[in-house]
Amino acid sequence: MFSLYAEIVGSAVRNDKEVHGIMILGTECKILQYADDTTMILDDSQSSFARLEIYLIKIRHSLAIMLLSLSII
Repeated sequence: MFSLYAEIVGSAVRNDKEVHGIMILGTECKILQYADDTTMILDDSQSSFARLEIYLIKIRHSLAIMLLSLSII
């Protein structure tokens, strides 16, 4: 379940132009994912954190609906 959650958030963060990471050798780095580890490297702007919060709320809601439909919870 965590892998699905992490992959959805990672994909959303990577593709969102409103979320800003840090620049490393001319490349913007927003998120690092390897196996079951996820690290987000965001700048300190409020827009980045606000967008991330929106993604997390939407994904939690979607996962809850999926689990209810499967009668797991």
